[in-house]
Amino acid sequence: RLDVDAKGPGQLQLQVTNGGNKETVSVQYADGKSELFYALPKAENDMATSLTFAPGSGAAQIVSATVRRAA
Repeated sequence: RLDVDAKGPGQLQLQVTNGGNKETVSVQYADGKSELFYALPKAENDMATSLTFAPGSGAAQIVSATVRRAA
């Protein structure tokens, strides 16, 4: 979960490399405060993630980030 405060609408892209597979998950955000949710795959030993703004996205500040294991 990411809590963001944005100056305009946009899109955050989470890129996940996991066990040799690469996947990009995109979530749109609105102007103002938003809660964004991403579902991550089961982690392999070499899992890596990166978070980027899609081109043309409004500026946003990540206020908080939470990662939790699925129940």
